[in-house]
Amino acid sequence: MARCGQHRHTQLSFPIMDDHKRLDFIHALPKVELHVHLEGAIAPERLLMLGRRNGIALPYDTVAQVRAAHAFSNLDEFLGHFGAVCSVLNTSEDFADAVLDLGADARRQNIHYREVMFTLAQHQRRGIPLEAVVAGLQIGRQRCREQHGVEIAFIADIDRTMSAAEARAMVDSLATFSLSAGVVAVGMDGQEVGISPATHRDAFLRARELGFHTTAHLGWDEDPEAIWEALDALPLERIDHGLRAVEDPRLIDVLVQRQIPLTLCPLSSLAVEPGRYPDLAAHPLREMWRRGAAVTLNSDDPMMIGQDLLANYIDVARAYHLQRDDLVRLAGNGMRAAFVPEHLKREWLQQLDRYAAPS
Repeated sequence: MARCGQHRHTQLSFPIMDDHKRLDFIHALPKVELHVHLEGAIAPERLLMLGRRNGIALPYDTVAQVRAAHAFSNLDEFLGHFGAVCSVLNTSEDFADAVLDLGADARRQNIHYREVMFTLAQHQRRGIPLEAVVAGLQIGRQRCREQHGVEIAFIADIDRTMSAAEARAMVDSLATFSLSAGVVAVGMDGQEVGISPATHRDAFLRARELGFHTTAHLGWDEDPEAIWEALDALPLERIDHGLRAVEDPRLIDVLVQRQIPLTLCPLSSLAVEPGRYPDLAAHPLREMWRRGAAVTLNSDDPMMIGQDLLANYIDVARAYHLQRDDLVRLAGNGMRAAFVPEHLKREWLQQLDRYAAPS
């Protein structure tokens, strides 16, 4: 199979697979997921349990109240709830439990590998020792492997609102644990508007020096010019979301030419910004796909949004009338874009080829 960005289908396949067969194919399709937040994947039941265990007063007492709080109308409301969720993660066992839940959920969806983002800055600001965070991630990762046969890796996200010095210090702190802790990359998330991505150039350069891969949330609220700025200033291997890149055809051309994957989360976009993207027909994914960009499907914050990776595959497949080769292309894009050694990508792609081969 070709590497990221080399598939340039200009049209969607003619619909020949009926919905029942398509659903079966999607459920059993070997999948990886590259854009899912640890904090956004905590189920309401687990959230309430962790709150009780740590004596945290949450603004809700029942599962129904937690789910009602997930009715977001914009990114700011979402980020407010995100902070409440972070507050229940206080010990290594808390982090381990959250990671183990991700492993069980991955097995249910036939996700073999997940790159899980965690907002390290939020936890450090609350005084949670880095050692406790990393120990919990390691314990949870090992339990996922042993109990569910799922491989978990981690992306430590810089909060864009941090100062350049704070971000650099955060990255430096990760050097102590090296890549053996399962932290494979440094990313960036948080509020976009009014904060240049170039602010954290030094932190990203340091991350690369330490051997970490790099990615960043871009182009959710900010315009394409900010994405250009990030590409010029930061040593990025992937872009998370990047939705507004579609407004600049030349930018899409560059993303295709440079083979920079985009970790899209379409159902998350619809849920958090319903006024901007009323349905999948209006979502940038369709045009990015048509232009040949290396798009991947992901869930983002599945428990907050109420939609997992399977739901993203199913809804996108139905909306765009995707067929077997399209779905294999999407799954393959994710495998090629993963922060893993090339030999592992080859193994995954061979497995995908075997699955997709006509019986």
